Amino acid sequence: MPENASVIKVRKARIGDIGFLADRAFELIKAHENYDEFFYAMTKSARQSYFSHFKKIIKNKAWLLVLAEADKEIAGYALAAIEKRPPIYKLDKRCALHDIFVDEKFRGMGVSRKLFDKVLEFARENKTKMLQVIVDERNHKAIEIYKKFGFAEYDKTMAIKLP
Repeated sequence: MPENASVIKVRKARIGDIGFLADRAFELIKAHENYDEFFYAMTKSARQSYFSHFKKIIKNKAWLLVLAEADKEIAGYALAAIEKRPPIYKLDKRCALHDIFVDEKFRGMGVSRKLFDKVLEFARENKTKMLQVIVDERNHKAIEIYKKFGFAEYDKTMAIKLP
């Protein structure tokens, strides 16, 4: 843990951050392969695809891509989006939290809380009434963190592998 890392600042991601973000997102999915090698298997171009994806959304107002910094070192990131729902619902949009990643050496320092607070701010600014996250049921650490943030189980996703 860095010595003076108690001051954590969150800022919007910039084009120059995309390489870091692509590497961390790649690392996040690699960690998920431990849960399910089939579902989380990545293509050979995954890192480049992340690079292109982040470059495209960094300027899109429907997306939030923020970094947490501690002592000028990037400690983690969060990715969220405002998603429209079919017009049959009164709740016409929601905020979807896609990723929160905190570098291992910065864990336990409140980084995820700072990132989550920025996601909440984004959701409220966009007048959404619901914030959702999809988390692998085997990712117990993430589930506990999300529960601390106030999330509760809401839906159940089921799947069947096809030949």
